[in-house]
Amino acid sequence: MMIVLPGQPVSDKVDSINQAEGVYTRSDKLISSTVGRLQKTDDSVRVESTHKNSQPLPEIDSEVLATVIRLNSKQATLTLDVIDGVPCTNNSQDSNFQGILRSQDVRQTDKDRVKMYNCVRPGDIVRAVVISLGDARNYYLSTAKNEYGVVFATSEDGNQMIPVNWETMKDPQTDKSEQRKCAKPTPL
Repeated sequence: MMIVLPGQPVSDKVDSINQAEGVYTRSDKLISSTVGRLQKTDDSVRVESTHKNSQPLPEIDSEVLATVIRLNSKQATLTLDVIDGVPCTNNSQDSNFQGILRSQDVRQTDKDRVKMYNCVRPGDIVRAVVISLGDARNYYLSTAKNEYGVVFATSEDGNQMIPVNWETMKDPQTDKSEQRKCAKPTPL
């Protein structure tokens, strides 16, 4: 088994290959796209990554759990903590993926009347879906479906809140209610 590097040619027989993984085609050659072990048969080529614990990358339609870190009237900035059920492994806050939840992506209806402060607040944990790969810094997220929204929040008094309906959470210790765009609970 041979170790290959990105950009290294792995096969000249592009036409005879039926199945390929971890490679791309350039000038009628198969080129490795990652560092890994080359596994080659008569009709398949595979480069298996040596980085088993690599962090998952968000894609369009990836479901994420994210923490709100900043908020303004038009959007919320979040750090992605879990991507498609796989926790992000970076401990440094600066190296996590960031997402943007824009006011028009919070709900399916009344998009123009959304007030971000009534939907999410800093510290809330939100279930969302990636709708666009965005720019170099941020992924664009949406909570427009019923199953997406705030799943964990603390009140202004610092107590954990429980959802009352799709737009309200309640502090059970003080009986105070706060507005949030709540996620529909999912069965275990």
